Amino acid sequence: MREEIENLKIEYKELKEKYKNFIEIFDSPKFNLLLYEQKHWIRKQAEVMEEYLKILKKRIRLETQLENEENYI
Repeated sequence: MREEIENLKIEYKELKEKYKNFIEIFDSPKFNLLLYEQKHWIRKQAEVMEEYLKILKKRIRLETQLENEENYI
């Protein structure tokens, strides 16, 4: 299970970096020049990325907790 947790952590770290870079668009002057629909889908994509980060974090916590319990027993 340790490998699974490490893979989740790698995925989380990579996505967090992509998310951080992605949301920088909101502060750029270019963002204000986009059409309403383009802004809508960019915001939606950011929301989904953020939600996915939360899910990965919860999975990491759960898998770590389960692994600790297995090692304890």
